[in-house]
Amino acid sequence: MSLRKQTKHDRGQATPRIRDKRTLQTRTVQMGSLTPIAPSFFEVSSRREAFGVDASVTAIDCTSLPYEFGNYTLGEVVGEGGAGIVFKAIPKPEHAAAQGFDVVAVKLIRPEIINNVKAAQRFEKESRVHAGIKSAYVTQHLEFGCEEGHHFIASEFVQGIGLNNVIDQLKPLTVGEAFRVAADILKALVVLHSNGVVHRDVKPSNVIASFKSKSNVGDPTFDDFVIAKLTDFGLARHIEQSESLAITRQRTILGTPHYMAPEQYVESCSVDGRADIYSVGVTLYQMLAGQLPFDTGEMGKLAELHRTERPNPLTPRIAGISEAVNNIVMKALEKEPSQRYQNASEMLADVQCVLDDQPISLRLYPETPNASHSSVRGYDFQWNLNATAKQLWPLVSDTDRFNQAMGLPAVEFTFDHSGSQRKVFAKANFNGMKVRWREHPFQWIIQNQMSVLREFEVGPFEWVTSTVELHPLAGGQTRLIHRFLVKPRGLLGKLMTPIQFNLMTKRSLNQTYSKLERIANDTSCAYACDAPFSKPVKLSRAQRNALDSRVQQLAVSIPNGPLVKDFAKLIGTVANSFAARIRPIPLSQRLECSLETAIQICLRGVEVGLLNMSWDVICPVCRIAAGNAPAISRFKDHEHCKVCDLDFEVDFNKSVEVIFSVHPEIRPIELKTYCIGGPFHAPHVLAQNRLLANQFVDVGTTLSRGKYKICGPQLVDQPVVKVHDQATNSRAEYVVGETSSQLSDLKPGAACIHIENQAETEVIVRLEQAAGGDDSVTAAMASQLPLFQKLFPQDVVTCKELTDLSNVYLLGIKLLDVNRLIDDLGEMRVRQYMILLQKHFEMAAADCRLIECTHDSILVSFNLIGTLMDGLSSFLESSTPDGVPADGVPADACCCAINSGEVMIDMQAHQPSAFGKTVRETKRLLLDISDRSIVMQRGLFELVAGDNPGGKSALLSGFEKVSAGEEAFVTLVPANK
Repeated sequence: MSLRKQTKHDRGQATPRIRDKRTLQTRTVQMGSLTPIAPSFFEVSSRREAFGVDASVTAIDCTSLPYEFGNYTLGEVVGEGGAGIVFKAIPKPEHAAAQGFDVVAVKLIRPEIINNVKAAQRFEKESRVHAGIKSAYVTQHLEFGCEEGHHFIASEFVQGIGLNNVIDQLKPLTVGEAFRVAADILKALVVLHSNGVVHRDVKPSNVIASFKSKSNVGDPTFDDFVIAKLTDFGLARHIEQSESLAITRQRTILGTPHYMAPEQYVESCSVDGRADIYSVGVTLYQMLAGQLPFDTGEMGKLAELHRTERPNPLTPRIAGISEAVNNIVMKALEKEPSQRYQNASEMLADVQCVLDDQPISLRLYPETPNASHSSVRGYDFQWNLNATAKQLWPLVSDTDRFNQAMGLPAVEFTFDHSGSQRKVFAKANFNGMKVRWREHPFQWIIQNQMSVLREFEVGPFEWVTSTVELHPLAGGQTRLIHRFLVKPRGLLGKLMTPIQFNLMTKRSLNQTYSKLERIANDTSCAYACDAPFSKPVKLSRAQRNALDSRVQQLAVSIPNGPLVKDFAKLIGTVANSFAARIRPIPLSQRLECSLETAIQICLRGVEVGLLNMSWDVICPVCRIAAGNAPAISRFKDHEHCKVCDLDFEVDFNKSVEVIFSVHPEIRPIELKTYCIGGPFHAPHVLAQNRLLANQFVDVGTTLSRGKYKICGPQLVDQPVVKVHDQATNSRAEYVVGETSSQLSDLKPGAACIHIENQAETEVIVRLEQAAGGDDSVTAAMASQLPLFQKLFPQDVVTCKELTDLSNVYLLGIKLLDVNRLIDDLGEMRVRQYMILLQKHFEMAAADCRLIECTHDSILVSFNLIGTLMDGLSSFLESSTPDGVPADGVPADACCCAINSGEVMIDMQAHQPSAFGKTVRETKRLLLDISDRSIVMQRGLFELVAGDNPGGKSALLSGFEKVSAGEEAFVTLVPANK
């Protein structure tokens, strides 16, 4: 037997390769039906019955072939499906000359299918769609007609074998075989989609594999494979469908259930080319695994699986399947169309990279140093847990508590900022050995997957990767896969690796995930995720007595017995990490009480000796506590974050947060560090990924209303993604290395953000919430509370002394004649306009802060003049002087003032309130303007009109510079308006 070439791919290589290389023998394919029976919604009747439904139409006796049929002589039956029977046919000589084919395929439509005018129109439409496609990878259409009462479609006859027969005989196919076929299918789809056509029924029985002529007469082998052709356009339609082509009724499900994209189960008529991508993914999965990703005879169950459940990954359970191959298939099988390959060309490029032994563009998870080395070992463990990914993520991502529960040792971390990249090093005593390693940044997509690479300087391992994947299953369950790749060091490492991972680690994982499943389903309290992962907390008799007595004192000042009881249970049972950092806002959510009540419980708890109080200063970049002090007076004007190697200004309105901890007489808390940098420690970061040059990642997640930004240590800009109800897109794209950073606004819900690295070096990119501090009680907020002022007067004095003085750019917008507007439009409509105005600037930029709102004006601060001008420009562009917006407020009803300087923040009713000279001056300017104008400091005008870093200088091109009577200011009046 001859040998055939196999493509080699593996994890993490610049040129991936299969690790367990094996010699592949030539595979022989038995010649079978050329277009085999296709699964369908309809039961396939016998050939005689199918063509004898209408008594007025002469039945074709398929048992007595050949049969003269119009311009064709029907020969053998080569296949049948739900809609018709396909014959191999010979056209009459004159017809053959016109068509250019000596042998054709004639598809006769079953009379029960095409029994009315609309059905005939549908197949005529198929004919027209098919006729417009010219590709070597698509069977060529010849004609559509009707003879003897039977409608038919004639097309090119391809000597070959139905792909489903190939799969049945060879399953599973090798990577090389499957990807050669998939490449041809994708080439066909490239042509279809470029012509505005969606196939909607891509499946193996609609693909014909052709082999060399010498193999077609005997037993063909895959070494003789020539081409795969896509056929059967019975369900194809134009993407932009004209009225004459809109034959199929809306809300109709069309396709073959096992291969249909999730959206086809909802409404087949509105799908686009990404549905075909999903079907290719199913076909590839079947070729590589030898089975369908979902296979059940129950239609409702099958639909639920396709819509909600991720298929079992191909790797590592199937030999020879690399991470690259698996990622391509899983990418095509994403549930949300916005998270799949967006077109056939994208997928074809990665498929071709596999065939050419080149790296794919889709980021491999995770990147590893030398995964192709023969000594690398892989260990994969899998559990089906009775909890959703949303329930499990806060538990699994808390790597500090998870490692402790696994029995791993405490770790000491150090930081090296000497080079171009920040490096984190760790050391610990592991099984009696001192081990030191470099901790690479965690990579994750929230509620989806996370991984980390550790490179060891000494010890039994050279490097280890740990990857956790959460795959949603039907019924609210989750398939959790925990995968390790290990590169042993020396003989000791080779001996220890299977013992450590296949025995000890596996046993610990079984125990830990079993606990996490129970915790995730604990509905007895609202703080189940704060429960200890390992042993439950046990208080001594003296500690229990102290807790009970002090809780009784607390109950005197908090007249809510059940609430105090729940609070006492919480501080006596939660994990050490939570008992050491009790935060009022999360506490109010767990106790289901108001924030004021939660703060009162904490402050009274300090008063009676249940709690201690301290202050965290939060780094503005990583948002991790850079320091902690028992009193505000201990802080300086500036602090240093050793993780980021960053000096930053202390902002008592944003970065100084009050923290409570259980009193040591009640419960001594010994905090050790077992891990840092995991997703749990950065809840504002939805995704963090490392991208090599020319790689991309699609961050698929659910986004709520608000602003999100893409950032990273190598990124110059921080583009913002705005999520609001008026947006229509569910996908945004950002390319590292391009000058433009404008991203599409997205609608709330399932969304995908495509991040591509076109820079020459690797980058770390993060998708994070642009606004933070929503779950923090800051020093400025706490200092305004009467009970806090009573208990901690010295902290109140210090906080007022160190009130934030920020140099900001201030934008004021005011309605010119609010009373007249109210008389003309009504108070509710004017109020609605002001709410819309506030929302506009809340979404304007990451550094935008709405600091004051009244019934007729707003004040907004910006850190950069460029982003202020961007926000103002978008506001002006949305208001044309001649137009009247939907809310009915005339566009010339507002005036604007721009100023800069120090702005002080105070708290009024627990809300920030701005004051100071800059605020007063800006308000005075607004009062002085009598028409639709913009007042601006002269220096700011020169900056915006001149250098304008990041802003829109074009905004000023339509304005004239006019003196306002004061040298410090200029007035800009719209020109030619």
